[in-house]
Amino acid sequence: MASVVSVSVVMLGWGFPPNVSGGLDTVVGELHDAYADRDDVALTLVLPDEYAPADVPNVQGVPTGSGDVITRIGRLADAFVDAAEDADVVHTHDWFGHTPGARAQATHDVQWVSTFHSLSADRNLNPPARELDTEQRIVDRADRLVAVSNLTARRTAEQYGTEPAVVHNGFKRV
Repeated sequence: MASVVSVSVVMLGWGFPPNVSGGLDTVVGELHDAYADRDDVALTLVLPDEYAPADVPNVQGVPTGSGDVITRIGRLADAFVDAAEDADVVHTHDWFGHTPGARAQATHDVQWVSTFHSLSADRNLNPPARELDTEQRIVDRADRLVAVSNLTARRTAEQYGTEPAVVHNGFKRV
């Protein structure tokens, strides 16, 4: 007897291998592939159109146009909220997932999971206040927090007062 989809997940990413192959993008790609093999999870991955592979199922490319990253994320957020209408869970990553995740959570009363791959203070000697404030808002609002390492979880606890669950990422064996 075949399993029936028991959970619908809409995940936000910025890139997808091999179009973009940074650490966060690699994790998003591997999560996508892992869920594609399951029949109890329906995953939709929302990405900027220019980084979305055209030939991969369950990937929704969204034209984000030109402009700064905040403007482009705003355009991505509209499509993410629409995609989350029937979802059980939305999953975002790092600071750029705040607006899409918070809007989807508020609009559809959906569970919001956010993963920290790194913190702004770890990437910048003088982190932008906007990013620090955004990370705090994610901590305050998301239903579940995940960090990709014990170090990131500790730094999140030190900086924002909560320790996320740790799900280690790494390299896929080939």
